[in-house]
Amino acid sequence: MRPAAVGEFTIALGLILTAGAIALETTTIPVAAVYAKIGPRAFPYAAALGLGLIGLVLALKAWRAAPAVVEPEPAPNPLAGRALGWLGVGLAANAVLILPLGFVLASTALFAAVARAFGSVRPLRDAAVGFALALALHQGFLRLLGLDLGSGVFARL
Repeated sequence: MRPAAVGEFTIALGLILTAGAIALETTTIPVAAVYAKIGPRAFPYAAALGLGLIGLVLALKAWRAAPAVVEPEPAPNPLAGRALGWLGVGLAANAVLILPLGFVLASTALFAAVARAFGSVRPLRDAAVGFALALALHQGFLRLLGLDLGSGVFARL
């Protein structure tokens, strides 16, 4: 195994151990007699199996990895700091605006800031798309699931 593959193998081992822990904890879920075939343990077992298989595949790939080709380091990107700043502004705006203005407007600000971090230069379009997505999500949770994510200024509507 090449030295660089040690980290990849460690991640794979972590996935396998996590899958084992999920499977072990799933055995403690109580199952009532009313379940004929599929009970509350089915999905956690399926998730543990999938996670374990992914871990095994990754471990095999790391074990069989060819020697790494040394590539030159890429030049530092000066825009990375700016993008990180826009992400921070979006998260801060969401945290500050969620209680007074509600989920829809706070998420609109977050969406516009994240779009800017990814290089968008059309803030009005980004805000409109963010507003539409946040409003649809809010209404879906409110009407279909009965969960209010925080109506804010839309509570009166």
